[in-house]
Order: sequence, then C-alpha cells, then structure tokens
Amino acid sequence: DLVTVVGNVVDNAMEACGMGDRIRVTAEFEPGADAAGLVRLLIDDDGPGIAVAERARVFVSGVSTKSPGTGEGHGRGIGLALVSRIAQRHGGRASVDDSPLGGARLRIELPLASAPAPAAAAETTA
Repeated sequence: DLVTVVGNVVDNAMEACGMGDRIRVTAEFEPGADAAGLVRLLIDDDGPGIAVAERARVFVSGVSTKSPGTGEGHGRGIGLALVSRIAQRHGGRASVDDSPLGGARLRIELPLASAPAPAAAAETTA
C-alpha cells in the first residue's frame, strides 16, 4: 500500500515537471503527545503546479488536474485518488499546496502506530 503511495506521487511529480526539472522528496517526523507521532512525506516539484480551484478535486477518481496559467489538463485522475484512499486507510490524509520549488507540493501525513507494550512475563508457582 505505502509503496504504491510513494510510487504514484513521485510518478505524478515527474510527469508534471518533465525531464531535467526538479523533484524533492522529504520525510519529516513529528513526535506526538502519546509517543507515537506522525510521519509527513512532502513531494515538491518545479512544474506548472495545480490550480487552487482544482486542489480539492485532485483526489477524486477520474478527475484530472489543470495547470494554472495554461489551463492544460494532465493525468488520468486515478493516481492521487488512490493515494488519498490508501492514506485514509492508514489513518492519514493527503493534500496539495504550492511548492517552494514553484510547482505543486503533495503532502501525505500518516500517524505512526504506538509500539505494542511488551508482554508481561508469566509467573509460575510450584
């Protein structure tokens, strides 16, 4: 599941910005109050970006995005919908924003599961 998420978002970034342009993948950890925390995956590109009006729709299956400025559509509208569903299945979410590189930033946030407590040693009496 999570390999599919990373593969889809990196493929989308490569398709959006074209060969020779920049893509940056960053993973961040944010500790939680309950010691579990959150992992944030940021995929930035320097492509044309995703128009603000299109951002809420990019995670709907069958909807392709339009680039700001050109209005040209790209994508088949399957990859990011799948990314969103997988993130939600793991208790997380996916969103899109502007990238500091000039294009789009896809953000995937996933909670880390708390480590199970070690099993208590069973006491035996004779």
